[in-house]
Amino acid sequence: MAIVRNTLPMGAFQVFGHMFSSMAISRVPVSTVHTIKALSPLFTVAAYALLFGVSYSPKTYLSLLPLTLGVMLATTFDMSASNTIGLLCAFGSALVFVSSNIFFKKIMPSASKSNAHPQSAAKLDKLNLLFYSSGMAFLLMIPMWLYYDLPVFLSQTERVTHPAHGHDSAHSVTYYLFMNGTVHFAQCIIAFIILSSTSPVTYSIASLIKRVAVICIAIVWFNQSVHPVQGVGILLTFFGLWMYNNAKGDVEKGENKMRRVEAARDLMLPGTNSEAKMMSGRDSPAALEPVMSTGTGIATAYGRPRGMSVAAQRSPNHSKGPAFPHPPPLHMHGVAPHVKVTPPSAPTSISIPKYDVSVLDSYPSPPPSLDESPPMGSVDLPYIHSRPLHESRAQPMRASQPWTSIKSFLPAHASLPHTAAIALGSNLGDRFANIEHALRLLENPAHVSQDSNVASRSEGHVAIVDTSFMYETAPIMQIETTLEPLALLAHLKCIEIMVGRVPSVRNGPRAVDLDILLFDDKVIDTREEDKRNNLEDLSGELVTDGTIETLLGRITAARTKDEPVMRKVIPFPRYPEASASKGMIPGFKYPVPSTATHWSFPSSFAESAGKTYIMATLNATPDSFSDGSEHNTIPTAVAYANSSAAAGADIIDVGGYSTRPGAPFVSEEEEISRVVPIVSTIRGSNTQVDVHPKTKEVLISVDTFRWKVAEETILAGANCINDVYSFTGPEYPLNQASADHLIEMRRVARDLAVPVVLMHSRGDAGSNKDYEFYKHAVDSPILEAVRTELGEKVDVIVKGRNGLRRWLAIIDPGVGFSKSLEDNLELLRHSSLITKPTISPNPLAGYPQLIGTSRKSFLGVILAKASEDGTYQGRKTDGRGRLHATAAAVACAVQQRATIVRVHDVEEMIDVVRVASALWG
Repeated sequence: MAIVRNTLPMGAFQVFGHMFSSMAISRVPVSTVHTIKALSPLFTVAAYALLFGVSYSPKTYLSLLPLTLGVMLATTFDMSASNTIGLLCAFGSALVFVSSNIFFKKIMPSASKSNAHPQSAAKLDKLNLLFYSSGMAFLLMIPMWLYYDLPVFLSQTERVTHPAHGHDSAHSVTYYLFMNGTVHFAQCIIAFIILSSTSPVTYSIASLIKRVAVICIAIVWFNQSVHPVQGVGILLTFFGLWMYNNAKGDVEKGENKMRRVEAARDLMLPGTNSEAKMMSGRDSPAALEPVMSTGTGIATAYGRPRGMSVAAQRSPNHSKGPAFPHPPPLHMHGVAPHVKVTPPSAPTSISIPKYDVSVLDSYPSPPPSLDESPPMGSVDLPYIHSRPLHESRAQPMRASQPWTSIKSFLPAHASLPHTAAIALGSNLGDRFANIEHALRLLENPAHVSQDSNVASRSEGHVAIVDTSFMYETAPIMQIETTLEPLALLAHLKCIEIMVGRVPSVRNGPRAVDLDILLFDDKVIDTREEDKRNNLEDLSGELVTDGTIETLLGRITAARTKDEPVMRKVIPFPRYPEASASKGMIPGFKYPVPSTATHWSFPSSFAESAGKTYIMATLNATPDSFSDGSEHNTIPTAVAYANSSAAAGADIIDVGGYSTRPGAPFVSEEEEISRVVPIVSTIRGSNTQVDVHPKTKEVLISVDTFRWKVAEETILAGANCINDVYSFTGPEYPLNQASADHLIEMRRVARDLAVPVVLMHSRGDAGSNKDYEFYKHAVDSPILEAVRTELGEKVDVIVKGRNGLRRWLAIIDPGVGFSKSLEDNLELLRHSSLITKPTISPNPLAGYPQLIGTSRKSFLGVILAKASEDGTYQGRKTDGRGRLHATAAAVACAVQQRATIVRVHDVEEMIDVVRVASALWG
């Protein structure tokens, strides 16, 4: 039905366009018909201006004057009662063909499939469009042919097949029909190829060159007499075409803007009743409400190179909602002290609701390396989709899904009227603390305004709704705000001063630097002098998609081979804090912590995997599956911590609640009493216990799914949260309690600014192993399940208001949790595909990954199974007896580019990691 819906109008355009053209040629000279068709640029500009609200420069409209006058003069001497129908048919033909070009371009896919949006990729290619539309035109012509031509053919058969019977032609009607059809179809193929690679306006220019040739050839070929007035008209038409050709750059900008708006409309899906009202323009966004976001949002953009201040006054027509992206130029300029706003030439009145994804939806994908093309879908806009991942891959619908979407239990939030993207940077002092401090101030304009040392005009609301990964110390974030551009710019400058930036040399070190990259659909120059011409020049360098992903891809592609690759970074805060280095900021329970250390990992799969970090496992429980009661006292726990740190562990994971199937319930109070004393002792609070200096500085994570336990343990000295349920608690299927649990866990992680490990699981570790729902997955049901189920949780955690910074999230596919033996092996064999950007759309793309296989029971199942030839009889093992099996699994994890491996036997597994890294690193 989609093919018929698209190609039926195309077939109708062909039929009526050629009918009008044939009727015109039969009544007036060919030169006159093609002179009238030369008005196609006028009709094209009129269509975009009147129907779509696109504005053009004065020189465009000026070029239409000689064009129109020339056609009027050229047709003056053909005006008569007998020629009126022919002239009207010529005008009708021109109108129909212009309309068809606009319609064809709308439904035609992008010229570059690699850069095409997934929705665009689903469109028919140009030759298939031509095939189907020509078929539709043929079917539409059959009734007319049966009525007009078939009776003549039946009554005058000889005239049809033999040229000498009844007419003077050198060939038969059949011959002319075949030749005309062949030549016409070849012309259509060429036309479609050109139209797919350029805009309708440029295509019209190319067609006009053809018409100039046709007019001149027709005059000579048919020995047609030309009146001097007609000759002047034809020459004036040619002059108008020349002027129009010079103005086509401005025209194409208008068309490109309209196509972006149309693309936005095609992708809009209202998520709530209020969004549906916003889409129809019947309502405006409500005021800011302090409720949680489900991570909705879209990218909007305005042209501003990093380092060049940008702002814009919002058109009154934009009051209904955020505007569609207008992408930024990619020059690098410094910040100018004076602000001068150059408003856009054509404000749009389109109201666009929030997608079920945000400006960084595809941003888990890293910027491409110099050796690979930019990932598109790029942009998350890649990856814009409003359905679960498994539904967006053109797979058959299953009867029911085995999991409940956590989003269905979370409250929505009202969108703010403006959307912007902000770039941050810091290269002085505690860089990561400076960035976190700036982010917290950003969401508190009133707090900034009240600061006695800063004169700020920033009164309004700002909400961070998404963040990128941390590239070195240069992340990007998306915000929604009620602030107008100049107020936002002033707000950012005040934040820079409050965090500690002082005037220095241009591009010199600074505590923090905040730049507006994108703001709605504005292209703004904030420099004092009038740079109007410069803005027009810059507009030719705008990227074709106003997304963070596209912007980063273009910037990365522009880097030279000599420039070092920017790696992603995970900063770990220092706890307990000796004293608050930063003041309290409204909306946060705790001050910004200082940074203990940071880890780096590759930003692209084209880079070497780099270091694999070691997480040591310290179970302070009496009933863990492999080491229960071994480390549940302070002396034994500290001894394990000392030996692990000395062997080279990068982080120690302390847990007080066993997640093995059938483990007894443990209260929050009991869990806190098990882990907090151990963590505080490692940090040196108990002088009676010998804690090595290296152990005191080692990172600590708390293995818990309870927010109170996490909060207490971090304040005691932990630096990270490791949650096997990804913030939703042990309930499965997910319910309202799961959503409430997620909100609290996210609040704790956000307030304390700690990294989190988010694992895929389905309640009890030994249950819920059915992944039949994903049997139609492209690669593997279990891989698809992890990407879909864990991906949705991660999206909710990092996106929307009160979201965790994306650079603090680490994902764990959950080997051994609700998986069969074959599922576990499949995860290990292909775990890199879980976070690989080329699997699209993939909400987990680009995240660092932790793999935990140490001593797990699936390894024991493998060891217990005899070989088919009987040479190995199998043996039963406990956790300690799976050391070498664990080594094989850890080596596989390293080969699959795991960022972290979680192990019990640190010294032995570090040897494995070092050798495996030498082999595959």
